[in-house]
Amino acid sequence: MKAQLKLHKHNIPIRLVINNMNAPTYKIAKHLEGILNKHLTLNNHYNVNNSTNLVTDLTKLKLKQNHKLLTYDIKDLHVNIPTDETLTITKSMLLNSNDTQHNR
Repeated sequence: MKAQLKLHKHNIPIRLVINNMNAPTYKIAKHLEGILNKHLTLNNHYNVNNSTNLVTDLTKLKLKQNHKLLTYDIKDLHVNIPTDETLTITKSMLLNSNDTQHNR
């Protein structure tokens, strides 16, 4: 476990970070990610991988005077993802992908 200071927040709170890369669930998730990536194409146009990617994307924006940039501090988003709905959507996408590949 390590601590990261949140310098942008009042009173500089600490965020605890735990490295789970050696956990069995991490390894299973990475394996499953590889399988899903072979069969699904996700059009994630609005994802940011890191701060460097964000800066690059922001410099390409053509902003007008009346545009506003909003940011959201999302806390623990992953624990709020509905499991049943996620599995249903994933199954549907895999079935659609399978139909598309067979119809080529």
